[in-house]
Amino acid sequence: MTDDETKDETRDGAAETSGAAASEDARGVERRELCVLRAGRRTFAVHAEEVEAIGEDLRPAPLPFAPHTVLGVVALRGRARTLIDPSALADDAPAPRAADDDAEGFAVVALRGDEQLALAASTVEPSVEVAARDIAPADASEPFALGVVRFGEVAATLLDPSKLFEAAMRGTERRRKR
Repeated sequence: MTDDETKDETRDGAAETSGAAASEDARGVERRELCVLRAGRRTFAVHAEEVEAIGEDLRPAPLPFAPHTVLGVVALRGRARTLIDPSALADDAPAPRAADDDAEGFAVVALRGDEQLALAASTVEPSVEVAARDIAPADASEPFALGVVRFGEVAATLLDPSKLFEAAMRGTERRRKR
């Protein structure tokens, strides 16, 4: 079975049902819908409108000489995507790399955009809606984050998709065309 055939059960609803980037409740409070994922010991979130699809139990094809933040490449919805481990970005314990064919795959959150990125997760939670005012500024030590959001007992790092690739490649040199 290829990666395209492996439980490639995409949940398209995340992006299509999010509607506008923000909405207001009856009191005029701006609300944001977030896709929540768990990776390593941490919880992360991305704005729901940034999510193209979610795949389950996907195993990345390794990339030689990739930094520890890049787990490899996965095929999802007909596109090859660079799979980033957000827990490794946050200098947390990185996700285990698949060493053999019996290893479990990852839940994968494919992001919109030209970089064709995806986030590896142990689980993807149902989306949550939060008040925009509940998103606190990001810590300067995490330049890939937009902020921190709390909902219930959980604090999640809100990721900035436009900065993920640069943060994942930090400390490595990209090949230049000759």
